[in-house]
Amino acid sequence: GFGSARNLGGGLGGGLGGGLGGGLGMPPSGGGGFGGGGLGMAPAPAMGGTGALAGGTGSGLGMPGLQGTGLDAGDKGGFVKLSTDPETLHQAFHYADIAAYLLQRPEPRSPEECREQCSRNESCAAWEVCAPLGDGCDGCYLISRAPRRWDQREGWHAEILPGREELGWQNNDTGGLANLTVESCREFLLNANGADQSVPFHEPAVMQKYAACGSMVWDAEAPRGLNVVGQHWPTFLITNFWDPPILLPQEVEQEMLSSSPRQQRPPTPMAAAALEAMQRPGVTEQLHGTIGSDSWEGHRRSRDRAPHAFVLPFYDTNIGHWMKQHGSMNPLQSYEMQSILQPGDTVIDVGANLGCYTLPFAERVGAAGKVIAVEPFRWLRQIVASNVAINGLSNVWLPPVGLGAARA
Repeated sequence: GFGSARNLGGGLGGGLGGGLGGGLGMPPSGGGGFGGGGLGMAPAPAMGGTGALAGGTGSGLGMPGLQGTGLDAGDKGGFVKLSTDPETLHQAFHYADIAAYLLQRPEPRSPEECREQCSRNESCAAWEVCAPLGDGCDGCYLISRAPRRWDQREGWHAEILPGREELGWQNNDTGGLANLTVESCREFLLNANGADQSVPFHEPAVMQKYAACGSMVWDAEAPRGLNVVGQHWPTFLITNFWDPPILLPQEVEQEMLSSSPRQQRPPTPMAAAALEAMQRPGVTEQLHGTIGSDSWEGHRRSRDRAPHAFVLPFYDTNIGHWMKQHGSMNPLQSYEMQSILQPGDTVIDVGANLGCYTLPFAERVGAAGKVIAVEPFRWLRQIVASNVAINGLSNVWLPPVGLGAARA
């Protein structure tokens, strides 16, 4: 999965969510996982954000051609730096930015020796020396393309050689992001295979394209699609469902409030804590930051509309057909119920059936909220779970129970 040999968030060591060989592995402390990574974080003194995200009041640690961390000279993440220390001390690069541009296998060298070796090599744009050796730190790293971002690591040294700030960027393929099309992105994503170790899929430039293409295809308002699949019984797979909107549109909510005003309810302490936690960058957002791509969360928040997809029983010619045509058995009723919900709420959907209310409820209350969908029939519950998964919702629980007035 996304992983760095040395820091939280670092390189993309195996793909978004990992595969059999991946997981969110970050040696040296990354755990096992099935065939690889596991979720681990290397012990690091601090992980500074970049630029305005990190804030700070001083000049930052930026060097020519790079963005500073936003930390001032008096705030080095707790690292002591004397006036006699070299400027390179406590500075490092994000591993994702250098992994694909190493000129040779790293080897133990002092900072002075590493700098001298880089200076003698006209293809070397930057160098880095990590410390202490072992557990993923191999010594001196010579880099052919000047990184654009800094990290901070106690006792490390890093520098972009003066005059080589643009080295490695002249023929760089990342400029192709501006020329992406929906068609080319579909082809690229269809053939993308991060599990194939024979292709350089996890280079930062490729992962930037992967993330950009995912957002571009998501945005594309293609005509509604329908496929019939299934083995023991046939099912519909409906894709590119845009209209009518599943989530209560803002203009509809404003019209509803104008005729029936409602006061915003104060969140419960649990909901308030969940909402506050959602304001902090999550692991996925941090990992996107390591390759310089926009996070999925940020992209979704910037859009008023969203595509949906449904798995529906082929022979359900009642509610199934209503969902196929309208996204709900009753869109207006769905909007009315959504209007009384707010972010962080917990909703219990009793008799979830195919999930036509479960899905908009889950979107309405947000990732900080919860939807407990109760559907006692196993095969219907599987349909609800399919619809929750295919729409990428993380806040729905489907207990295998039925509800009644008394215990059975």
